[in-house]
Amino acid sequence: MKLTHLRTNHVVQPLGLAMDRPVFSWTASDTPDKVQAAAQITVSVGDETVYDSGRREDLSSLGFEAPLDLLPRTRYDWTVIVWGDGGDTASASSWFETGKRDEPWQAEWIAADPAQAPFGDKEVQPLLAKDFSLRGEVASARAYVCGLGIYELEVNGKKAGDEYLLPGYHCYDFALEYQTFDVTDLLRAGENTMGLALGPGWYKGDMIFDRYHDLYGDTMQAICELHITYANGGEEVISSDGSWMAYPSPVTFSNIYDGEHFDANRMVPGWSAPGCAARSFGTVVRKEATPLVERRGPKIVKKKEFAPIEVIHTPKGETVLDFGQNMTGWVEFSVDAPAGQTVTLTYGEVMQNGCFYRDNLRTAKAEYIYVSDGTPQRVRPHFTFYGFRFVKVEGLEVVRPGDFAACHIRSDIDPIGHIETDNPRVNQLFHNAMWGQFDNFLDLPTDCPQRDERLGWTGDAAIISATACKNIYMPAFFHHFMENVREEQEYHDGAVPFYVPAPKKAKPGSTGIDVDPADFVSLPEGDMEAFAAAVAKYPEFQAAMEALPEGERNDFAVKVISENFSFEHGNRKGAAIWSDVATMMPWAVYENYGDRNLLRAEYPVMKAWVERMRQDDELDGGRGLWLRGRQLGDWLALDKPDPKDAENPFGATDLEYTASCFYFYSTELTGKAARALGYAGDAGDYAALSKKIRGAIVKEYFNPDGSFKIEGTQTACVLSLFFGIYPEGKKDAVLRQLMARLEAKNWHLDTGFCGTPFLCRALSDNGANATAYTLFLNDDYPSWLNEVKLGATTVWERWNSLLPDGSISGTGMNSLNHYAYGSIVDWMYRNMAGLNPSEEAPGYKRATICPMPDPRIRSVEMEMDTAAGLYEVSWRYDGEDLHYAVTVPFDCIADLILPDGRVEKLTAGSYTF
Repeated sequence: MKLTHLRTNHVVQPLGLAMDRPVFSWTASDTPDKVQAAAQITVSVGDETVYDSGRREDLSSLGFEAPLDLLPRTRYDWTVIVWGDGGDTASASSWFETGKRDEPWQAEWIAADPAQAPFGDKEVQPLLAKDFSLRGEVASARAYVCGLGIYELEVNGKKAGDEYLLPGYHCYDFALEYQTFDVTDLLRAGENTMGLALGPGWYKGDMIFDRYHDLYGDTMQAICELHITYANGGEEVISSDGSWMAYPSPVTFSNIYDGEHFDANRMVPGWSAPGCAARSFGTVVRKEATPLVERRGPKIVKKKEFAPIEVIHTPKGETVLDFGQNMTGWVEFSVDAPAGQTVTLTYGEVMQNGCFYRDNLRTAKAEYIYVSDGTPQRVRPHFTFYGFRFVKVEGLEVVRPGDFAACHIRSDIDPIGHIETDNPRVNQLFHNAMWGQFDNFLDLPTDCPQRDERLGWTGDAAIISATACKNIYMPAFFHHFMENVREEQEYHDGAVPFYVPAPKKAKPGSTGIDVDPADFVSLPEGDMEAFAAAVAKYPEFQAAMEALPEGERNDFAVKVISENFSFEHGNRKGAAIWSDVATMMPWAVYENYGDRNLLRAEYPVMKAWVERMRQDDELDGGRGLWLRGRQLGDWLALDKPDPKDAENPFGATDLEYTASCFYFYSTELTGKAARALGYAGDAGDYAALSKKIRGAIVKEYFNPDGSFKIEGTQTACVLSLFFGIYPEGKKDAVLRQLMARLEAKNWHLDTGFCGTPFLCRALSDNGANATAYTLFLNDDYPSWLNEVKLGATTVWERWNSLLPDGSISGTGMNSLNHYAYGSIVDWMYRNMAGLNPSEEAPGYKRATICPMPDPRIRSVEMEMDTAAGLYEVSWRYDGEDLHYAVTVPFDCIADLILPDGRVEKLTAGSYTF
């Protein structure tokens, strides 16, 4: 037997990770035994055992919480022993280390002194440093650090740790996450220096659509506490205070959207090493009211480097590097140029007419500008990142591809699933979906990594969560996001904003008038009567318009509607799908990883969201419908074409029907969570509420024969089938309507955010598997494989982001790296390959394997390194004959359902059929 994947709170050997109590998990393999008979966990500090579970039969490998009251700044070693049912046994050990926990900080927040030039300008980025002397050999040293907006820590001239873009992106108005660094090997007896380089980042730089500046604060600042233990047992603490020095940084500009400017002539040689001779400036102590907390998610690290696959010389005379993959990160390069020479790198996703292109990034400049000091340097950005495949290089006479490397940056999470078929385009689609997730899982799940947005859109996260949990090991990453969701939800009266973190600061000059842009964007052009009727819905808006001279009203109206697109004013209303991340993500994590401790921690968020919708429902008479909220509906669907606005994002599916369907779904998921956690009262309550909502939707939106009272769009049918909402016995009637809608579109989809994630599953699960494959395998517009055919390496935001000739369809909202439609991969795992987790034994301790082949794909191989172990499922056609191979991991049971209806009950082992 072999034990692997030893994790504490779903992270391997976490250093300074926030936790109330440790939760241990592991995987057992390579044993002839079938199931785990017992296990034992012991935890020690040094030579002292502080916890021993004893040998227990109920100790789950998916997550065992040890009842330990953790001490601050303490390393804990833990060992797990596993016994199999046949006598095989194994043990393995790991460790975790706590941060400061509730220990008071000795350090103080500091910033460059604004009374000293050049720091009177708060945009000047500072280097903060402290010289200190150590009196002997260092046994261990930990630095506890937070810097705002983004920081890098250096000790004696070397970068500390392997992390970037610290402290990451989170709700800075509720908590400030600090990081723990092991700097033992960077220190030495005698003279030392510790330095912090600061940039504005998400905290202070331009963010959100209208370019909010100083969103969370107007001063770059840091706090640092270095705890040293000497070899002789002595201890010392060195803290940030007013004695630190400040230098102006050679980074003269940085911004998440626009990039970074670096002037090597302004470098401060040795600023983070002893003996720096440059002129320094003073620092001041600041007060920061927002509490410091230990880091709550995985690190942001460099995962891979790419060499250019081609140097392109364009018709415009540009030199462009093609790295072959759309990715998140930056380019590092070597430069040896005369002093004063400027080298500019500009980042883009796509070429147009053979030339470099970045217009779809909107206002984001996405550039890196380097001014040489005449010495050879290896250069990279420090306080920004880019989404790109192509990089235009200017300022170098000769561009040598070997001097450049594209660095892929993401959270430190790794793939666990893989699917390969005999169809190369399908394989590329899987690759694209995986990379879309990699690129947008940078501390928080974002919508896109490249344009002037890069926000934690909750709708995108909700619909990708089930897929992501199969592709990548997600529990710690998603829990970090849910902690931010919880904070925003508490602030927004139970609603979940459109994106997390959410802005709460009005832009100077903001009107402060709250309207729903959906009431205006779809109005016929020039129809002033319709416009006046829309304005009349908002008395404050109408009064303000009437108070203005006639010639100023149009500009004012545009301003009101535009600033409401930032959703700043609508976050307390909630929205179907977007706010449903509160239920969909926790359930996806529980279903795929089986850790009840995480579900218990996130259940209050699930419950609060359902109760918020129920509150709205009661205000409207308690019929079981959700008629409020700020709905976007089937976003980016293709079933409401507007010849006057090709980029109109609103679909045709009724907004209140959509909202009520997701009211039902969230209530049902919360009821399931309550049952899993043993909350019998809540489980019964939500079961009754789900039944009421289903009945109300059927009464309001369906005719007795199963036809719709509203427009029966593809998405309307899909939601009905997937959620099981239709008149008694009329499922087939709804399916026939969906098939008719598909046939009318020549068997192509026109669904958006609401319908697409469930479309193929609704078909395959309801007897229309061949149609699901038809949609899946289409390679003309609109389809998944159309993107592949046009050269995509990630998933697009729109079905038509590029037109058939390769030209971009528009620039207003057109990302080539959006993961939402990659949710089709969930169908690939569940239906094509057939692997499904069980609600009764989640985390794949028990699974149903029901492959649903189609002869248009001749072979499929799937593997998933689940929390319970490695599953493998494959099928292939040999002529008309089908052959299956299945591997079930140790301590798991699977029901294999074969095409003829036979059910084979499989224990651990490998099988062929």
